[in-house]
Amino acid sequence: MVPMARISTLALLAVAACALFAGAAAAPPENLALHAACEVLAGGSLWSEGCAAIVDGDLSTEWRTYQRGLPERLPAAVRIDLGEVRRVGHLVLTEYGQNAVDLVIKVSVDGTEWTDAAMRHFDVHGKGDRTVSVPLGELQARYIEVHAVDALYPFGIYEVEVYERGVEDVAPTSRTQEFGEPRAVSVLPFAKEDFHIYLFIGQSNMAGRAPVEHQDLAVIERTYVLNKRDQWEPAQPWPLPESSFQDMQGLNRYSTVEVLTKLNGLNPASYFAKTLVLNLPEIGVGIVSNAKGNTAISEWAPGSELYREAVRRTREAMRYGTLKGILWHQGESDRTNPAYMERLAALIESLRRDLGVPDLPFIAGEILTAGDPQKVEASKQFNSRLATLPDLVPHTAVASAAGLRDIGDATHIDADGQRLLGQRYAVLALELVYDMAGDEVQTPLIDKAVTPPR
Repeated sequence: MVPMARISTLALLAVAACALFAGAAAAPPENLALHAACEVLAGGSLWSEGCAAIVDGDLSTEWRTYQRGLPERLPAAVRIDLGEVRRVGHLVLTEYGQNAVDLVIKVSVDGTEWTDAAMRHFDVHGKGDRTVSVPLGELQARYIEVHAVDALYPFGIYEVEVYERGVEDVAPTSRTQEFGEPRAVSVLPFAKEDFHIYLFIGQSNMAGRAPVEHQDLAVIERTYVLNKRDQWEPAQPWPLPESSFQDMQGLNRYSTVEVLTKLNGLNPASYFAKTLVLNLPEIGVGIVSNAKGNTAISEWAPGSELYREAVRRTREAMRYGTLKGILWHQGESDRTNPAYMERLAALIESLRRDLGVPDLPFIAGEILTAGDPQKVEASKQFNSRLATLPDLVPHTAVASAAGLRDIGDATHIDADGQRLLGQRYAVLALELVYDMAGDEVQTPLIDKAVTPPR
C-alpha cells in the first residue's frame, strides 16, 4: 500500500531567493529526468506502465520489481534517456522501502561506453521509504542507469531526479511539504551553519500532554526533528507505533528517555519552529526534543541518564548543524525546592561546557498557575524565583505562562497554551540569538495575554 505522502525531494532542492539583485528570485533547478524516456533493464515490473512512474514528478506513483515466486533477492536496473547530452552533477532517488543493498549509478554519452559515476552501500534495510542523495561530480551524459545490485525483494523507486548542479549549489525552498507519513532524509538541504539546532528538555509540559488538533496536522516548513535512530525527519505530528497510544503525537515522541505509556502530545517545539521560520527565511530548524514527564531537576543533574542522553543526542545533531539554544520547561516537581535556582544555574553551566558553547542561550518557561489555592500560590512563588534567572546567569531568558490554561488536570498546558508558549519561547530566541525584537518580529498567533519579558 502506498503511504499517504512522502518527502518532496523537489521541495528540498528548489532554489529560494536570489541575492544577486534585490527582489529578484532564481528559477528552481531543472530536473533533467522529468518526463524523460525510461526503460526497465532488470527486475521486471509489477505494473504494465513499467518505470514511467519514476520520471513523472509524482512521489505517489512508483515502479516496483516483480517476479513470480517472490524471490528473496532480485537485481534491478533502469535506464533513463535525457534526450541529449547534458552536464549532470546530482541524482536524487526516492526508494520504495529500504531494500537496496548496493546502488550503482552509471552514465554514458552514447549508450555504448559506460562510466560508474557513484556507488552507495546500505547496511540498514526495512519497510520505511528512503531518499538517497548522490553527488555525481561534473559529468557529461545523456543516459543514466540505476542498478540495485542484489536488492532485497521487492525493490522499488518512487522517483529519480537528475540535476545539473550539486546539492551544495542549491538553496532550500520555503514551500511547505505535504502532510503524510514522515520519512528520514539522507541529506539536509542546508549548509551546516544555516541549520540551527535547538534542544528541548524538561518534564511533562515540555513533552506535551495536550492533544494534537486538526490545525496541527501539517509539516512545519524548513524544520526537521531528530528521530530515535538519530536521523532527521520532516517535523510534524504522527502516531508512534510502539506507544501505548495510537493517537497523533507531537515532536517529543522520539524522546529516548520518555516512557511509552505516556502520550507525547503537542509541545512548545511546534510553534517555536513555526515562529522562527516565519522570521528567518534563510535557515532550517533542527529539533532535538528529549523531555521526560514527572522528573525533578535532581534527575537532570550531570551524569544522570536524562542529562547524558540530552547531551549525546545534541552532539549527534551538531554533526549536521549549529547548536543555537536550549529550551527548558520543568518545575512542577520542584515548586517548593529552595535550592532550585542554584541547581538550574549549575545545570546550565554543565550543558554549555559539555556541548562546547560557553554562551549558549538558555530559555526557561514558567509553570502553569492552576489548581487549588495552595498549589496556585506555590506555582506563583516558583515563577517569581525563576524570573531572576537572567540576573543569575547571562544569556538566559524566561518565557511567561500568563494566561495559559490547563487540560483539566490543573497541571498540563492545553493545546492553545502550548502554541502560545512555543511562540513566546521563539520571540525570546529571536532576541537572544538573532538580535530581533519589537516590530521586527512576526508571530503566527495573536498573543493578547502577555508581552514576553525582555
